[in-house]
Amino acid sequence: MSAPWGPYQTERAALVDIGQLADLSTGTGRETAARDRLRSACEVAGVELGAYDRQVIAWLAGFELQTVQVVVGLIARAAACREETRR
Repeated sequence: MSAPWGPYQTERAALVDIGQLADLSTGTGRETAARDRLRSACEVAGVELGAYDRQVIAWLAGFELQTVQVVVGLIARAAACREETRR
């Protein structure tokens, strides 16, 4: 079983971790939720975002939620690795 941020072996596993966001239909609400999820992952990981970073996040938010979740997972796992090496 994967942690809530992967690693993902299947698209279905990423969909499971999305949870309630998967119930959102396509459109503005879904993209806003996806954008917020990506920004939150960056914030928790201590990633400083520039203006262009935010534009790319907005672009990524237009992809399928499972794709967004994989990117969120990559950010979270990279941050966790960084924390492990600091110990």
